[in-house]
Amino acid sequence: MAQIAQHRYLTLDAILAHWAAEQPGAPAIEGAGLVFTYGEVERLSRQIIAMLAARGIGAGDRVAFLGKNAASYGLLYCACARAGIVIAPIGWRLAAREIAYILGDTGARLLVAAPDFMELAAKAAADLASPPELLEDAAMLDAARGCEPAVFTPCGADDPILQLYTSGTTGHPKGVLLSNANLTRLRVEGIAAGLTYYTDYRAGDCMMVAMPIAHIGGTGTFSLAMLAGIRCRFEAEF
Repeated sequence: MAQIAQHRYLTLDAILAHWAAEQPGAPAIEGAGLVFTYGEVERLSRQIIAMLAARGIGAGDRVAFLGKNAASYGLLYCACARAGIVIAPIGWRLAAREIAYILGDTGARLLVAAPDFMELAAKAAADLASPPELLEDAAMLDAARGCEPAVFTPCGADDPILQLYTSGTTGHPKGVLLSNANLTRLRVEGIAAGLTYYTDYRAGDCMMVAMPIAHIGGTGTFSLAMLAGIRCRFEAEF
């Protein structure tokens, strides 16, 4: 993958489109027995965009995810990032009232939850006057597979795609918006500076996501794997 040093893509949409054309059969996302190639991620993410559009969810809207590290989150994140939909992963250790606060603060239109967290998600949503639609992650993927891949307008480098929350130790958690460029530009600068951390990847390499996805250490690691065009394995943290 020596050619990675020449890449200057600043949006996840451009990065995914590149790798899907360059290596469609290479593994991209895996976890809990699920494996998706770059070609499959490119198509399925567009199907998720179509599924969200059918629910009236588009650029600038918020979608939340509740669960441990999972391949389904990676797919949803890719779809949202391509279309400029802001995804807000929520820490699964939070109490229902804390989750309800984040849902209300984001104004999330949809909450996707892993099976073990559906009951907690429903309890949190019940505290809201206008709760988001609740979907289990497997149901989300099934609904997406029934859609034709969307034709959409990719978002720009400075458009927000990720909303992470602080710990809230001195009050309510604060939502921090991150754009495509927030997650990609450091790589461009690192390559220019000759840092091998950003370029020294080989076909068959795997990057493990063990940090929580609701933390920049988790979602940031996943983003780096997609930038590098290597396999990313989600490991559920304890």
